[in-house]
Amino acid sequence: MKITKKSITLLLAGLLCASNSFSQTYPKQDGVIRLLTYNTHYCKGGTDPGSLNNLNTKRLTNILKALDADVVALQELDSAANGRWKRVLLDDIAKWSELDYVQVYGIAVDYDGGSVGNG
Repeated sequence: MKITKKSITLLLAGLLCASNSFSQTYPKQDGVIRLLTYNTHYCKGGTDPGSLNNLNTKRLTNILKALDADVVALQELDSAANGRWKRVLLDDIAKWSELDYVQVYGIAVDYDGGSVGNG
């Protein structure tokens, strides 16, 4: 079998179409309570050292929506730190996810005029 640019292009196009046609969902059975715990790493993204930006925070909110947890526990949340735009990360996550959770924040440590904690 001869591999040509055309066959590679068709294969890649087919894979792309197949991957986009099935969105990933995690359905729950009736009566099941789903708990989620996640270390946000300040929403710096999946790279090291990462970067603090709204896109990484919005990516996290997409994960939260897809997993549809009843209780979510998040670690390493910024709250009003000067060097991090005085953002309140838990508020940003709530706003962009549009999920109706009761927010509770606990300070773990004072940091740069604000704090870092869990929500």
